[in-house]
Amino acid sequence: MKEKLESSIVSFISWLERNTYESYDVYDFWSSSIGIKAKRYFNENKLLASPLVGVLQVLDSFFPRSRFLFAKKKRFPIADSQFASAYLNYYLLTKDEVYLSRATGLLKHLESVSSKTKHGIGWGNPYDWVTLFFEYPSNSPLITVTPYCFDAFLSAYEITSNESFLRILEKISMFVAFDMKETEFQDNTAGCSYGTNDNSLVYNAIAYRGGTLLKAGRLFKNDAYIDKSRKNIDYVIKHQNKDGSWYYSDDSRFIDNFHTCFVLKNIAQAYDFFGEDYMLQSLKKGYEFYKKNFVRTNGSLRHFYKSKYPKFRKIELYDYAEAIKMGIFMRKSIPEAFSLSKKLTGQLIDKYQLKEGYFYTRVNVLNMKNDIPYLRWPQAQILNSLTSMLLQLSDLS
Repeated sequence: MKEKLESSIVSFISWLERNTYESYDVYDFWSSSIGIKAKRYFNENKLLASPLVGVLQVLDSFFPRSRFLFAKKKRFPIADSQFASAYLNYYLLTKDEVYLSRATGLLKHLESVSSKTKHGIGWGNPYDWVTLFFEYPSNSPLITVTPYCFDAFLSAYEITSNESFLRILEKISMFVAFDMKETEFQDNTAGCSYGTNDNSLVYNAIAYRGGTLLKAGRLFKNDAYIDKSRKNIDYVIKHQNKDGSWYYSDDSRFIDNFHTCFVLKNIAQAYDFFGEDYMLQSLKKGYEFYKKNFVRTNGSLRHFYKSKYPKFRKIELYDYAEAIKMGIFMRKSIPEAFSLSKKLTGQLIDKYQLKEGYFYTRVNVLNMKNDIPYLRWPQAQILNSLTSMLLQLSDLS
C-alpha cells in the first residue's frame, strides 16, 4: 500500500507541477450569469424555472466540456490551502525542502487574497453563490472554506515555528469565533451562520466551526474558544437523525456522502479531546449509517442517500477524498473506519487515477467519466487525503 501511495502521489505532483493552480470548476455553470439567474428564478418559482435549471444540469452532467462557454479558469483558496497541507505532509515524509517551499508559497498567496472582516480574516469562493437561504458575493468569507486555510497555516506553524503563521492563525480564529452569527439555545448548544451575514443553520458548517475553534482554543489556550466549540458540536449531535444521519439543514433536507464525512470528522476531533461517551455514541451511530448507506456491496461509494432534485451522479470522487480523511480522523475511536479508508485509497488509485497523474471528477448515471481536473473539487482534497494516509502508514503523524 505504501509503495502504491508513494507512486500515486509522485505522479499527481508531477502533473500539478506541469500545470497552474487555476482550473475550471464543478460550479462553473451555476456561477455564470445564466446560472445565477436560473437559481434565483428557481428559488422564487420552481415550476417555471425548472426547464432552464434542467438544461444546465444536463450540460453539467453529460456535456461538462461545454463549460468553457460559461466560465473561465479560476484560482480557489480551498484548493490552495489543501495543496499547501498536502505539500507539508509530503515534506514531513521526504524532508525535501522543495515541498516546504511550495507550501509556504501557497500560504503567502492565501494571505494576500484573504478577506478582512470585522474581527479577523477569512476566505470564500471566487464566484457569486446563490443558495436557498442566502446569496454570497464572490470571496465572502465562509466557515466551510476558512477552516482548510486554518489547518494549512497551523501545519506550517507546527513545522517551522514561524511567528508570522501564528499571527495569521490568531486572525483566522477571531473571524471564526466572533464574525459568524452565533445562535445560542436553552439546552446549552449553539449554531452558527455559514457566512457573516446570513442566519442559516447548516450542520456541516456548524461542525466545521466547532472543529476549528477547538484547535484554536488548544493553540492559544483559550477556554472561551473551547466552550464555543463544544456548544457547536453538541448542537450537531443533538440534531442527528434517529438512523444516524444528518440532513444538510432543516431547510434543505438532502443527505449525501461528503457532507456526512465533514460532520463525522469534526465530531471525531471533539471526541478525541473531550472524551465524552455521547460523542462516541454519535460517531458510532453515524458511521454505521455511513457504512450501510454509502458503501455499495462492490465497495464503491454512493453519493446521495436522499436528494432533493436529480443530479445524475453515480460516483463522486470528492466522496473518496473525504471518506479517506474521515477514516483517518476516526482511526482511534472507530478503527474499522480507518480500515475502510485504506480500502478506498487502493480503489481510488486503481480505478480513478489517470495516466497523466490526476483523478477523474465523477462518473454519471450513464457511466460517463468526467476527466476535467477541477482543483477545488476533488483534486486538492484527494492529494491532501493521500498524503495524510501515507503519513499515517509511515507512523510520522
